[in-house]
Amino acid sequence: MPPLLQPAAIYIVVSYFLLSALPFFSLLLDKPVEQAWQIVVMEVITWLALWATMKRPRWFHWLLLPAFFAVPTEIYLRLFFGQGISTHHLGIIAETSPKEALEFLGNKVWLLLAVSITVIAWWWSILKLSKRTQALDWTHKSRWLVIILVLCGAATWTYGEQIGIASASAKASAKASTSLSASTSVSEEEDEDEDDDSSTSAPTAASISVPASVSAPSVAGKKITFYEKAWNQLLPTLPKLPHWAKIPYDEETFARTWPFGLVIRGKDFWNERSYLSQLAEKSSEFHFKASLTGDKNQPQIVVMVIGESSRYDRWSLNGYERATNPLLKQESKLVSFTDVVTAVSATRLSVPIIVSRKPAAQSL
Repeated sequence: MPPLLQPAAIYIVVSYFLLSALPFFSLLLDKPVEQAWQIVVMEVITWLALWATMKRPRWFHWLLLPAFFAVPTEIYLRLFFGQGISTHHLGIIAETSPKEALEFLGNKVWLLLAVSITVIAWWWSILKLSKRTQALDWTHKSRWLVIILVLCGAATWTYGEQIGIASASAKASAKASTSLSASTSVSEEEDEDEDDDSSTSAPTAASISVPASVSAPSVAGKKITFYEKAWNQLLPTLPKLPHWAKIPYDEETFARTWPFGLVIRGKDFWNERSYLSQLAEKSSEFHFKASLTGDKNQPQIVVMVIGESSRYDRWSLNGYERATNPLLKQESKLVSFTDVVTAVSATRLSVPIIVSRKPAAQSL
């Protein structure tokens, strides 16, 4: 029996295939998958790069443990909300206590627990089989060809991101300018002497020198290093990539792949947490400088109830037939805002907007 047709090898390959097929789970719910072919190609290339670099499944299978842990959450979100794990979902999970999670899931928690145990057992079985079999070990020299091709593609994409990519229209205009210069070469030769005289009095673009202090200014008070200054001066001299050399990769599409897209979502989540930490530190130093205008010796208690997580039409204060707010209704000097709609459906984003003057479009 060929090594690749051994039951252990087939089980491992099919398992990784099912893990990578999670972005297409929506097809079972009769929902289309956008950019399906781009997702497939990105997953295949990333799997080849990972396998060629690590050589053996037992060496990289540990890296896939977070992805297996995330499988039940991914399936749950796609079943009940029609979308996969996002940076926002990771934030909600990190900020939710176990008690809140149990209240939210209700009886579904047992189903989610059973699925989680099954997935972990699935991961463990793959690890045990990958240690026993060597059928999927990529020891052939062809793996170096894959590594070189992936590195060349990554270098080309990075160059295009840093330097730029020439558009197809620019290429056409370059051809037109070449033909125009060829047709006018005779007249240029006749006026060659005059051009020489004029060139001595007017410097060309290539001969104009820009002081270093002008070409590499400091950014936001940060002093630019020698290497940054040299890089800024080198960038304009490098040619752009031709249009045909553009690598069709974008981070947003790659973030939708499985299991590798979780790395992008995790990175975005980390950046968001760092950003929120900076905002919290900045907010701690802010003061309204408010002062009390009445009797400072008389204590004042102000209570503001934010009903962001409840519907306004379920409050008896706002006309609901059941007495859902019997004690609040007895309070004097109480103000109920009955015509307010939350800007975002998530508390962690809507409350900062409600209690500040922040525009709703800038919730993140």
